[in-house]
Amino acid sequence: MGTGRGTCLVSELRGRPLVLSALALAVGIGARSSPLVALGLIVLLWLAGWSWRALMVGGFGLVGFLISPLSPMRSLNSAQPFEGRADVISVARPGRFGEQVVVMADGRRLIWQLRPGEIANWGDRFRVKGELRPFGDAGGGGLARMGLAGRLVTQRAFLEASGTNLARVGSGLRVSFGLAMSRDLSADDAAMVRALTFNDDAQVSDEVKDGLRATGVIHIISTSGMHVMLLSLLLMQVLQRLRMHRWGQLVLLGVLLVLYVMAAGWRPPAMRAMILALLVWLPYAFDREADALSALAVAFLGTIIWQPYEILNAGFQLSYVSVIALVMFGQLQWVAMEESTPRVILRRLGVLLRASLVATVATAPLLAYHFGEFSWLGPIVNLMVGFVVLPIVAGGLLLWMLPFFAWLGVPLMLAALCQYIGVVVSAMGRGATLVQVGPFSAWWLVLIYGAAILMWEPRRKLPTQTN
Repeated sequence: MGTGRGTCLVSELRGRPLVLSALALAVGIGARSSPLVALGLIVLLWLAGWSWRALMVGGFGLVGFLISPLSPMRSLNSAQPFEGRADVISVARPGRFGEQVVVMADGRRLIWQLRPGEIANWGDRFRVKGELRPFGDAGGGGLARMGLAGRLVTQRAFLEASGTNLARVGSGLRVSFGLAMSRDLSADDAAMVRALTFNDDAQVSDEVKDGLRATGVIHIISTSGMHVMLLSLLLMQVLQRLRMHRWGQLVLLGVLLVLYVMAAGWRPPAMRAMILALLVWLPYAFDREADALSALAVAFLGTIIWQPYEILNAGFQLSYVSVIALVMFGQLQWVAMEESTPRVILRRLGVLLRASLVATVATAPLLAYHFGEFSWLGPIVNLMVGFVVLPIVAGGLLLWMLPFFAWLGVPLMLAALCQYIGVVVSAMGRGATLVQVGPFSAWWLVLIYGAAILMWEPRRKLPTQTN
């Protein structure tokens, strides 16, 4: 790395104290389990320039150390009877055998598999009688790394207090969307649209899931941060064409994103991306350009201070790495801010394809670390299917909110795009496409992503535009 680029990189980081603070929080959390990580705090203090920024960096480093979830936790080694209170601390996640939620019971974070007819929403409090059981399966290690201690199996469960109504409204919206798709599409196509839009993959066949996994695109059926960010870009392309003040556009964007995230079940990745999208677009209302990295840092700080265990979640890590990579290397700011003319349509499509490739490459090391495998076909298949995800999500939402669009061929378009995905993953998923990777140290991730940061060339700011 040349001296000029190094000086530029230091200047970019030093000018973003929120980014340095977010890194300090992560370093503080890691230092709880490995004191060697604390050396990173010295580097951050140097980058801060030994000024008021250094106080922020040191403060958040200390906060990270104090709230770190990496210290030993009480895991279940054998089944034990339990009778007491269980607080639901997650949204319900649909599955083939019903829904499951994460609860806090007996001082532990546990997975509760709901029985048919049982309903639990975020914030509900139950009085339960049953058993606490260890995982005892192949996925137990990964769940333990997420701060989960075992499973709650209930014999009886009585609702003591209801949580927020927002979770119930979101569940109702998701059910309504599913019924609308089932009305206008075949069972397989409706299942794919539900999975792509709201991560409701319970009815997606195992064959399709295996194909998506083998080709490295299983993430497309997750309501991830990338889904919300791309949807916000699409909505703003439409809203910017309305004769409406910029503040009105931003408010309407917020309402639409809240409805989407609500229907997606208030999943943490979608909530983080919604906050990030609104923070990124806020400077647009003041006729200024957004600093997406600082906005991302704010979302990171708020999330981890509120729920420290989220930093252990592979989905959380994949979501942030993909969005950071998109901000640094995906040129999404260019897509958002440049004026819309017919001349740039093809270039915009090229940028979105580039974004898909960047996100795939950026998440490959994390996939290898957490799951021991990644698909070498991932970047290629992402280019082949990534561009149809947003039209499917947008088309499904449009058909749900405005049913008369069924007469304009929207169901035919959705069916064709869903079948296209099926054909691609079926054809490309044949043979040995997954690369198996043995366990390796997390320090390799530090080296890989550190090298990627050194390759970053900050983009010149665009001139401000008039409304």
